[in-house]
Amino acid sequence: MLLLAAGTVAIASFMKERYEATSVMAVEPTSTEVSTQLLSYLIPGIEAQTVGGNVETAVRAGLDGGASEADWSVSTDVEAGAGVLRVNVSSEDPDVPVPVANEYASYLTSSDIGTSALTITTIDPAVIAEPTPEKQIALIAGVGLTLLVPLLLCFVLGARDERGRMLAFV
Repeated sequence: MLLLAAGTVAIASFMKERYEATSVMAVEPTSTEVSTQLLSYLIPGIEAQTVGGNVETAVRAGLDGGASEADWSVSTDVEAGAGVLRVNVSSEDPDVPVPVANEYASYLTSSDIGTSALTITTIDPAVIAEPTPEKQIALIAGVGLTLLVPLLLCFVLGARDERGRMLAFV
């Protein structure tokens, strides 16, 4: 158990830091004749297009310098019923997520998304790339396990001295 805790700390310390930036867009009907149901039906298609290879190729073509050749990952999420689309970009390079997230937003707001029933507008462009929490969570879990394992072993095994009293590890 102690080896598991120490291993978790070791793995976390070797993890590369990742940075994430998010652009937020509003997906709205182009007219009052477009129902909320149609909007709910079409937004997942936009999400699927966003993470697809054709959009990534177009985004890379619109980027300058190293960001166009950098390694990044993109994900999307939608607030159900709100028509808000978030494009999250993460990379090991802190200079990559912001321009890439904003290029995704630029591409989506200016391109033909396959339907004239919707319009996409950027409501909150990416401004800063924040470190993602994976490394911190792994470190906290590893340190927590390292500190708790001896205490738990003491209680579970009922560590007692030769007189039958509990041993104190603190």
